[in-house]
Amino acid sequence: MNQRTFQSDAPEFKEQALGLLSLGKPVSDVAQELQISSKLLDASRS
Repeated sequence: MNQRTFQSDAPEFKEQALGLLSLGKPVSDVAQELQISSKLLDASRS
């Protein structure tokens, strides 16, 4: 069985997203910039 790997699954991508959030950027702005759901970012922060 093949499992697709998405960009948002990569550790580097997650580090980039969290790094942008740590700079004080709003979740909605980071999500839009990275073309992902803001709900995905909220889940990764916890």
